[in-house]
Amino acid sequence: DGRVRTEYTTHVTRTGRLSSKEPNLQQIPKESDREKKPWNWQMKAVFEPTDGFRMWNVDYSQLELRLMAAFAGVPSLKQVFIEERDIFDEMAEALGYPRQTIKTFVYANSYGAGDRKIARSIGITLAEAKKLRSDYLAEYPQLGLFSRKLETMAKRNKKIPMWSGRFRHMPYPSEAYKAMNSFIQGGGADIVERAMVRIAEKVCDENCYLLMQIHDAFVFEIKDGFEEEYLPRVVDIMCDVDLLIAEQMPSGLGTTIAVDGDEWPVFEWPEERKAA
Repeated sequence: DGRVRTEYTTHVTRTGRLSSKEPNLQQIPKESDREKKPWNWQMKAVFEPTDGFRMWNVDYSQLELRLMAAFAGVPSLKQVFIEERDIFDEMAEALGYPRQTIKTFVYANSYGAGDRKIARSIGITLAEAKKLRSDYLAEYPQLGLFSRKLETMAKRNKKIPMWSGRFRHMPYPSEAYKAMNSFIQGGGADIVERAMVRIAEKVCDENCYLLMQIHDAFVFEIKDGFEEEYLPRVVDIMCDVDLLIAEQMPSGLGTTIAVDGDEWPVFEWPEERKAA
């Protein structure tokens, strides 16, 4: 019927995220520089909606960073999110580094990267990478304490518990450095899956179809003219994380969740194809 279908699996990734295969629709390239990558710069736009519908992408904004701030208990970072300020601008100002340097470092550090890898990814010396990590942990000591707590737990118990009751098994001590990333990414995956199920039950019907889940984002096909009815309902469910986690965490997350939404890009034929 002209549609591409994927298979989602719940048991492949170590963190608990859904994975996609045959084909992997979670690896569709984002829009990129047309000059640098002429072969894939509009790959997303190759996928077209059904006649009379439009496609929409609704994405959690910095979900893992918000969870990290909440679970580690970092008051200053939680307040940044509550006041809807830019987290990387705030961290860059506090640490005295460029915004992009801080953004790259924070994600690399949360994934368990060592000083050498951080130095290579940012383009700084090993000594500078060590100083950046030291400054970061001095400014946000709760993050270091939280990471060490999870790492110790992983080494002692060979597993770490997620807030949702799942476990990430780590049978080898050499894996323990991944503990915080596993907790945060795995906990985020549980939130996304719960939101997906609730949206399917409470929102989707013949005018609104949930097509794909891509990590922290959902892709919808909504009947033209109905987006103002359905998109706010989707956003409300995604943002109400306290409802999604109420059974396991009655006291709530303690910070705000934000969502970004935009229309799926429309394919633009190159001028030479238009002429043809």
